Amino acid sequence: MAGRSPTLLRLRRHARTIFDAAVAAADPERAVQSCLERRQDTLWVNGAPFDLRAYDRVIVVGAGKGSAAMARAVEKRLGDRISGGLVIVKYGYAVPLSVVAVHEAGHPIPDPAGLAGAQ
Repeated sequence: MAGRSPTLLRLRRHARTIFDAAVAAADPERAVQSCLERRQDTLWVNGAPFDLRAYDRVIVVGAGKGSAAMARAVEKRLGDRISGGLVIVKYGYAVPLSVVAVHEAGHPIPDPAGLAGAQ
């Protein structure tokens, strides 16, 4: 980076720091984790308490590119309480999950895989 002014280099570093923070804040798994907290039998969602003893089953459902990553965050918080679930993601956005099934399908153009996942 010879020939660049110290001011330009400093601005570039600041811009990169801001960009990296924005990308991290938009991470679907991280966003869900920040909204969920579990204390024994109580799940807190954005500060609202839910008594898990009041529910026989917890089913996770989702659709969209970030839904598998979001489901992974839910599994981390509620793993032993999740009865099952399904998320449908665009091809290439699947992540390994323990309890929730992941189904890949076409997007934005629906395809037979999307129909099968919905059924």
